[in-house]
Amino acid sequence: MEAIAFMGQVRTSLRALAQTTSDTREILGRANDLLIAMGAGLFATCCFLRFDPVSRDLTVSRAGHVPMVWATAGGRHGIALDRGGPPLGIVSGEQYPVTHRRLTEAGVLVLLTDGVVEGPHYPMESGLAEVARLVRAGFDADPDVLASAVVKVADLTGHRDDAAVLVVRYDGPPEA
Repeated sequence: MEAIAFMGQVRTSLRALAQTTSDTREILGRANDLLIAMGAGLFATCCFLRFDPVSRDLTVSRAGHVPMVWATAGGRHGIALDRGGPPLGIVSGEQYPVTHRRLTEAGVLVLLTDGVVEGPHYPMESGLAEVARLVRAGFDADPDVLASAVVKVADLTGHRDDAAVLVVRYDGPPEA
């Protein structure tokens, strides 16, 4: 119950802070310091994305979170191994790195929890490779169908940790 309540506080903090600035680094830094000041002694991982549909700029900051997996209509795909910072609630005053990407073609981004890709005898690298294979093959599937396929990777991990998947589809820039 304590962890559930803490995650509610994390979510509320992030939403409130996102109303004050569009800088993902600042949002995560302030949320981190707020959570430390609350003294719960718990931490949370986070991947915070902000997308500007006009400039097509995707801004990403990670706090101890699993990398996202992506694929495009043009056949490009991968695991976004962007630099990140420690989980929220651990190191006071942390400055979280920011990665900028310009989305130029249709595709998907898949965000997931560590429970989907790693377990006691299943390394994260293997889980991410399997998810990348599924995303590459099914990037144009309905997002619910792709999410269902990806979450099944959790069956390979050997433990009962949280397993959540979020599929974000981008239909590409508007036609001229």
